[in-house]
Amino acid sequence: MKQLSHILSVEFIQKLIIYFLVLLEIFLIMRVFLKAAAANEAALFVKWINGITYYPTLPFIGTFNNIFIQGSEIEVSTIFAMGVYAIAAFTVIAFVEMFKAPSKRRF
Repeated sequence: MKQLSHILSVEFIQKLIIYFLVLLEIFLIMRVFLKAAAANEAALFVKWINGITYYPTLPFIGTFNNIFIQGSEIEVSTIFAMGVYAIAAFTVIAFVEMFKAPSKRRF
């Protein structure tokens, strides 16, 4: 029973959200960097990164116009998505914090 309570603990859930956010942000940063560096879209690694980040960026595509500078493309909508996901993750973490015992709360 102790293992189950650890899995369902507030701290574990908060850490899981942070780890997922960090992983998502890393992939999104790689997408922005590869687009800005004008990486070859036919390269397997670039296809893999674009495939992984396709669905997380889908709701934000077209929100802002991309910036083109000397053959490089800066995806402003992906940068915006990174901010939205960070705000959403920290909002969920603050919400989960309410389920802690009053003596253990940080806020």
